[in-house]
Amino acid sequence: MKKIGIIGGMSMESTLHYCSAIYEHINKMLGGHNSPEIIMITVNFAEIVELQNKNDWASAAVILNNAAKNLEEAGADFIVMATNTMHKVAENMMEGVNIPLVHIVEATIEKLKANNITKVGLLGTKITMSDEFYVKMLADAGIEAIVPEVTQQNELNRIIFDELCKGEVRPFSRAIYKAIIEQLRKKGAQGIIFGCTELEILRVNISPIPVYNSTEIHVKKAVSEALKD
Repeated sequence: MKKIGIIGGMSMESTLHYCSAIYEHINKMLGGHNSPEIIMITVNFAEIVELQNKNDWASAAVILNNAAKNLEEAGADFIVMATNTMHKVAENMMEGVNIPLVHIVEATIEKLKANNITKVGLLGTKITMSDEFYVKMLADAGIEAIVPEVTQQNELNRIIFDELCKGEVRPFSRAIYKAIIEQLRKKGAQGIIFGCTELEILRVNISPIPVYNSTEIHVKKAVSEALKD
């Protein structure tokens, strides 16, 4: 079994879910007392959020690059970054690193293409929804992304950072997500990307169209890589 290197800490909820989900999938596939071999480095999320707010992506990339290099030195065979938003700096993060990154957007695109999705609603942090990195990767794969309006992006971003990152799920916030998903469906979305690892915490059926949970897709891709001959 390959050793999985995880860069976590962005946020606590996301990191805990990645670990538990990888454990569950490995044990389900191999049975008995089998469990994954994981090497993890967590960063201080407060520092990352501060750099996001300052639009200082270069400094954020340096922090993550150091984490990636430390994982390689510790013996990881590949890297999984337990976040969607920070894949914005994935290329810079992997500079000088000689083990591969299992990229969350690439894994999600693979799943969408397998299901013949050509138009999809994208939900995540404001950065994920408004920055070109996620939307462009989808477009390059022939998939059109539809995102909420700017005021809605601001509200969804608030919910993620003020509630979901702290493990809170408020009924009113869930209703907001449900309403926005319905709007995206009416605009032609064939499915919805949960493009934020914390959206996993919603864990209820709030969508009339298929939900592509990037966290779950990413975890399964990581497990597949770990078990690959």
